[in-house]
Amino acid sequence: MALNDAIDEFNEYFQAAHGCAPYAWQTRLARFVLENERLPSVIDMPTGTGKSAVLDIALFALAAKPDVFPRRMAFVVDRRIVVDQVCERAERVAKALKDAGEDSPPALKKMRDSLKALSGESKSGNVLEVASLRGGKVIIDDEWTRYPDQPGVIVSTVDMFGSRLLFRGYGTSARMRPIHAALTGNDCLVILDEAQISRAFERTLAEVQTIQARQSVRSRLPNRFMVSRMSATIGAERGGETFALALPDMLDDRLRPIVDKRARLNLAQVSNRDALRKKIVALIRDIRKEGRLSRVGIIVNRVNSARETASDLRNAFGDLHVSVVTGRMRPLDRVDAAEMMKRDFPPDRDALPPTADDPLRVLVATQSLEVGADVSFDGLISECAPSDSLRQRFGRLARRGLNTEPAPAWIVGMRKAGDDPVYGKAVDAAWAELKKAAPGETVIKQSFFADFGEETRAPFHDAPLIMDAHMDVWSQTYPEPPAQPELDWHLHGIRDDPNAEITVIWRDSVSLAAIEFAPSSALEGLRIPIAAARQWLAWNRGGDAGEVDVADVRARPGARIRANANPNVADGRVRLVRKAGEREFRKWKDGADVLAPGDAIIVPPTFGGLSEDGVWDKNSKLVMDDLGDAAQLETGRGAALCLNPSAPSQWWRMKKPAVGKDGSPPRPDAEKESGGEEERAEIRKWLATWTAAEMDEDAAAKFRAVNKAAARMDNLMRLMLDGKPAIERLRDDDGREFYGLRLPQPERERDMDGSDELGSMTGAGTPLLEHMEEVGRRAGETAERLGFPPDIAADLRLAGRLHDVGKAEPGTQEALAGGDPVRAAMLSAPLAKSLPGAPRKRLPSPHDALGAAMAAGCESLLAQANDPDLVIHLVASHHGFARPLGRTWITAAPQEFGCEFGEHELATDSATVNSASFNVETVERFWRLTRRYGHYGLAWMEAILRLADHRQSESEAESHG
Repeated sequence: MALNDAIDEFNEYFQAAHGCAPYAWQTRLARFVLENERLPSVIDMPTGTGKSAVLDIALFALAAKPDVFPRRMAFVVDRRIVVDQVCERAERVAKALKDAGEDSPPALKKMRDSLKALSGESKSGNVLEVASLRGGKVIIDDEWTRYPDQPGVIVSTVDMFGSRLLFRGYGTSARMRPIHAALTGNDCLVILDEAQISRAFERTLAEVQTIQARQSVRSRLPNRFMVSRMSATIGAERGGETFALALPDMLDDRLRPIVDKRARLNLAQVSNRDALRKKIVALIRDIRKEGRLSRVGIIVNRVNSARETASDLRNAFGDLHVSVVTGRMRPLDRVDAAEMMKRDFPPDRDALPPTADDPLRVLVATQSLEVGADVSFDGLISECAPSDSLRQRFGRLARRGLNTEPAPAWIVGMRKAGDDPVYGKAVDAAWAELKKAAPGETVIKQSFFADFGEETRAPFHDAPLIMDAHMDVWSQTYPEPPAQPELDWHLHGIRDDPNAEITVIWRDSVSLAAIEFAPSSALEGLRIPIAAARQWLAWNRGGDAGEVDVADVRARPGARIRANANPNVADGRVRLVRKAGEREFRKWKDGADVLAPGDAIIVPPTFGGLSEDGVWDKNSKLVMDDLGDAAQLETGRGAALCLNPSAPSQWWRMKKPAVGKDGSPPRPDAEKESGGEEERAEIRKWLATWTAAEMDEDAAAKFRAVNKAAARMDNLMRLMLDGKPAIERLRDDDGREFYGLRLPQPERERDMDGSDELGSMTGAGTPLLEHMEEVGRRAGETAERLGFPPDIAADLRLAGRLHDVGKAEPGTQEALAGGDPVRAAMLSAPLAKSLPGAPRKRLPSPHDALGAAMAAGCESLLAQANDPDLVIHLVASHHGFARPLGRTWITAAPQEFGCEFGEHELATDSATVNSASFNVETVERFWRLTRRYGHYGLAWMEAILRLADHRQSESEAESHG
């Protein structure tokens, strides 16, 4: 197709998907990408000009040239609030493609058909899968991990994407990490948004790209790993080809107001941080008197400044609408904050004066709004910050350029900020430059800060080099080596101890039994610097009343953050702790446990720690909401609810219907027989009483204002009532009984994700040869669609046809037959999946290791392989083992067995599988293949086979009901 025709189709697609034509620069970038078959190294665009449309351009390029462009697009930005906003755009595109019908524009239909042809199947029916990965959000829609050839968009924070890329995926099991590394490190375009705040990860991406390019030459696998950086402040100073606005782009009447928008800048100097807050209050007083502004943003540099400023404003003006948003909030609270911003500070709102129906609203925030947040203010007050930070903050002022007059803005600076723990000397340098450039009221454009010197910009943490030795360590996922490179340094840069964080979780039932029954989730956890956590604990015991300065960005390199004098004092009221590297919580050992980076602690809600806005506040003594039950629903892992009368949850006291002595719902009788019908009826009656409670509108509004978890808890209670939960009687740490209600997770592919071999116990009764043949077919076809060389695709097909051959072992066949040796002996053919009614339990032998030994011992079979090492390894690793160590066969007495595979006789015994030579060969084979195909190439082939196995197992289970 001619390039001009393709560009016409892009414009038509864009109009259909978004309801508006693309900006001129977006069309020009689409032309560049199609013509050069790559994205520019740097996309340098002003704030508010639609940089997220790069996703549309990359997706259109994939549809036009699938052999060149990656199937997955990862939009990575180091701000949690921004991730959800970008995800909305991707979901809008996915819906437009899925819903494209006969009456849709031809370009949209053509693009849908082209993308659909790239993958074999999609259970969801989506042409494009969209996933949101951010700290504190478990992947609920994980379709992107199901099919290696499925087009998809991943919107992620640096932590969640970067950890997966480096084989240490946060929130993933050890045996699933190679799959996540394969899907992020192969066939993936990484768009690093706001690269100026992710300098360390920018370097890491560049080094991974270099590693991939070098290793793909040896492996002969397709190399479609691409990286592009986007920023409004990055410029071209770090090399690479830069795509920026050109003069013809400014002819667009929609874009020109955004780029040419102006602000009326005023400077105000104060002596200290207390005076800073007083000045902000005075400015808001003047704004209220003038009555011209209706949406004002206040951005400060530290969390305590944001919190205290909001408090000062509320005390000064009782009727003022004040909201607070920082990154130091629990993820579920941030969801509420994001909804508030979307409602109260939309980017397309014209600057209208406040009215009685729509009064002045003020949003107080930290660095969390500096980048990507799609909100707009018609007035801005900012604490002085580095010049690149100020440029980003001014990007939230009159975001769409709808104001006819320059929007008013104030920068409040201290006479001498000194060696700031967050920004070092950059604040003083920026303030000095501002006083020179804008000595009085000055009308400025968005580019005003671009000419400020390097000394005025925020310091950054550099990342260490990634060497092959680093990749060698990280690619060992089972087992992980005890000594490893510091992952966080490659995501966020080399940092000092005060930058390291711990997680705090508040729970009503702080007992091991309750936490095991309803596991904690990152959704309910607050991440704070360890220095702040240590001082908080010390203060709760009567220690230093000061407060560690906490920001939404890491302290500058080399900063020494003030902490309490004795940071290692344990706190007797902390009840549970999970040490870094451990999987389970345990009881806090008073006087023995010491907080360390990466730890997590669970404390009672009475411990305080958050303000009324849900923002970190060391001095707060408010009783916290227990978000554990709500988090269970949000994660999609089923629902668990603890009814613990000994530690009543805040939701016991929510609606207060007119029953019970204290006005709360009657608690279930703990003396009823556990598991009996009488007990179940008692609890269902309690649930019905809860959900049937009514309140008038005023009471409901007050209730929801006090307890943000209200709606979620209502949903949970109704879910429990409708779902007939399983009931368990549990005991807390003091031996007191309480109830646990559980609704199981729906049967999903997560049950067969390779980290749990219970996927063999599906009751489908699938014959072994039939299952392996279909897995081989799927693996081979996927490899062919991805453009693998024919010989490698053939080896993947052969490995799939062999992967489960170890299940022919008699003990395994007996387990699949329900544990009945007679029934097993009567089978007409070996099974791959259990017979109906067989109990769900783990298989008695390591069929992956047995299958590898059987294949390795059959020379006639290996003669069919182009790379025998690869076939054997794929069999050994199809449950996530053999990276590099395989499993052994624990038997009470020597065992041996064999089976026929076509014209081949396969056999092995326990002595072979357990021998040192076989296990050493497993390890050496892993390293030979790593050198041959690369760290990511080998993981890619493993992922193709394993995901083919998952999808086939899922299909068999569904077809057999």
